[in-house]
Amino acid sequence: MKTTKYHFKQSELYTIARFVLAAVTFLLPRFTAFKGKYTALWVTDRLVQVDAAEDIADEEQRNQDHQTKHIELDKMVQIAIDKFNALKRYIVEVFAEDLWEIKIDAAGGSYYAATANGDFDSTDQLLTRGFAFIVDNETQLLDSGNNMPATFKGDFETLKINFKTLHTDFLGSEAGAELGTEDKIDANNAIYKILISVNADAQAIFTGPDDESERAQFVLEQQLQLVRGAGVAGMRFHVTDALTGLDVEGVLIALKEGINVTTDSNGRALKLQLAAGDYAIAAIKAGYNNFNATVTVQTGTVKRVDIQLQKI
Repeated sequence: MKTTKYHFKQSELYTIARFVLAAVTFLLPRFTAFKGKYTALWVTDRLVQVDAAEDIADEEQRNQDHQTKHIELDKMVQIAIDKFNALKRYIVEVFAEDLWEIKIDAAGGSYYAATANGDFDSTDQLLTRGFAFIVDNETQLLDSGNNMPATFKGDFETLKINFKTLHTDFLGSEAGAELGTEDKIDANNAIYKILISVNADAQAIFTGPDDESERAQFVLEQQLQLVRGAGVAGMRFHVTDALTGLDVEGVLIALKEGINVTTDSNGRALKLQLAAGDYAIAAIKAGYNNFNATVTVQTGTVKRVDIQLQKI
């Protein structure tokens, strides 16, 4: 099992990474003179990388989806039990008593006990065998309208199909949860590696007696103290067209008087070092209706705000 290379919250990792990249932008000439890779495009690409890592669902989100499917399957198991019990009554109504056990077993009876104990594979088999039995013995079970309702076959088939579909999704979410967790860890570790590299480069760049304040910005302990400090927070925005879903560039986002950001070509904007609290934000772009909302940001976090603009 893969493990993280850092020993603090992943929300702090994203906040520190954005802070460091903002600091690199402010001091870009010094960084570029040290290593040619440090360009405005490099910073933009790294910010996209941070956004992408944060957008990967974490373990709690994936588990929630998996557990929700489990609950839905449990409900369908009970419906399957009820349907099978009804099918047994239809069987004993039209077949001779000495054939009951054979017929019920042929209809999936051998899977009943495990199904009653919540086994999903057995439920799948119970429904598959039960429906096949109904198809093969439909005329006798109907008994000219005196026994099994005409709608029972269709209801049973629908239950069989829906259960199999959900069961397949459930198994896929179980397998995907582990892979998704590893993807998240890999993405976060890659960001941490960038963070450590930039901090190390900064210590080699800012060596002069007048560089003490700049050098201090690129010390992990100081960065952690900053994001954990009272009132430090941030917001990141992603603005799309409500109809097309395309990114919208050049949207002015006003957080409060004197604090504005504008979206880039990817429809994204970032504002760090905000005071934690409530903000009445407005997103403004010619040709679109204004967007207004109240957003709450908490200490040590960068709040994601997705905005969809409606064209006029």
